Amino acid sequence: MTIKARDSHAFSFYPNLKPYTFNRGPGNRRFDGYLLSREYLADLAALGHEAVTEGRALFLDNGLLDDGRKIGRDAVLDDATQAADVLTRWLRATEAEERLPLAATEVLGPEDLWSALQLERGLELDEGALERLDAQASWARAWNDRLGARVQVFVPVHVATYAQAYDAGRVLGRHGVAVALPLTRALQSRRWTESITTDEVTTWTKVVPAAYLEATVVLLGVMSGYRETAGRAPRLHALGLGTPIMLPIVAAAACATGSVITTDSMAPINDAMTEPTTSLYVETPAPLKYKAFKIAQAWIEKGMPWGCPCPFCDAIEARYPSNPVRAREKWLAGGAKPLSKDDLLSAGPYSEDFPLLSWSRNATQHAAVGIARTNHNLWVLQRVEQHIRQLAMVEGSLRAWVDGLVTRHGQAADPSWGRAAQLAWDAVQRWLDRG
Repeated sequence: MTIKARDSHAFSFYPNLKPYTFNRGPGNRRFDGYLLSREYLADLAALGHEAVTEGRALFLDNGLLDDGRKIGRDAVLDDATQAADVLTRWLRATEAEERLPLAATEVLGPEDLWSALQLERGLELDEGALERLDAQASWARAWNDRLGARVQVFVPVHVATYAQAYDAGRVLGRHGVAVALPLTRALQSRRWTESITTDEVTTWTKVVPAAYLEATVVLLGVMSGYRETAGRAPRLHALGLGTPIMLPIVAAAACATGSVITTDSMAPINDAMTEPTTSLYVETPAPLKYKAFKIAQAWIEKGMPWGCPCPFCDAIEARYPSNPVRAREKWLAGGAKPLSKDDLLSAGPYSEDFPLLSWSRNATQHAAVGIARTNHNLWVLQRVEQHIRQLAMVEGSLRAWVDGLVTRHGQAADPSWGRAAQLAWDAVQRWLDRG
């Protein structure tokens, strides 16, 4: 069977490969790449092969970090030598060939699990971190030489600060390997901060959530260090990056340097299917997440319907119609109290009034709505992806567009998160201006 050549784009978002993210219905364009976790490889191998045959990228996650966390629970985490030895012995016992199946086009290589565990526990990276990263990069380069153009091996790098990221980038740049930068930990940060440190320190007077800033500084650090030793920008994959406003911010930084960047995230699925507070994505006025209960609140109180034009929301609304009139009657009878996420859970008073926004007692409806919400979120991210690609081809256009997006995001988002996005974008612009 002939495998089509893949198109090359400056930016791509890879959803997790699932039957419902790959086969999204007639007329819905598939993504150019997908991420497949090793734990699902056996069940989804045929689907992965179909994706690759069509010329799509298939990025295979090694699945090591979850395994490493289990091992790390038994390691003495204040003893780097002992913990690293435990994890290294386990890693060597896993054959590399098992993580390089013929179906994959991109593979996440061996992971420095000890560095990852140190950062998760709030510890400083030990002095051997760069030496271990150098060994990872050597392994990846050898496998890339062996595999040629068929498969690209990415080196995962675990860092938490600009300085750590810069030093790691220098190591990876010397080997010229593709870089995978896990950002889930940073984007899930619950810290608040009043400063950002890249190659300069910037402070402000009011604290903001640190998540966007932590992700931004490690991205800029890795790219800076890599360019210094390689003389070019890296091929970069940002693991766990699906926050709508962060996609254009990160893409603008990478694309301006000539880097090809891809990202993946479970967030569009989790926000639609598993999180107690369901969130739906929008691209207007800016890429944002809206909590489902707040959408319902605006619909009941102000007569503002969801009104999404995507085919997935349309299909659910036709199959399971909303009843805002009945919902408003209940709301007024109950004292017109503000809604909460519990109001849309299966036992909540409005769960049957807003099927698209709620959790249903009916299993068939629950599954159909969850898949529709997932594909709605992916529809929004795909549109953001398309805008980034188009504007990246015209010098200055992407940066100007992102500047406007961030401003509108600040006007529509929670003020603290809007300010955080603006500060992250300001850091990117200063970095780009310095060249």
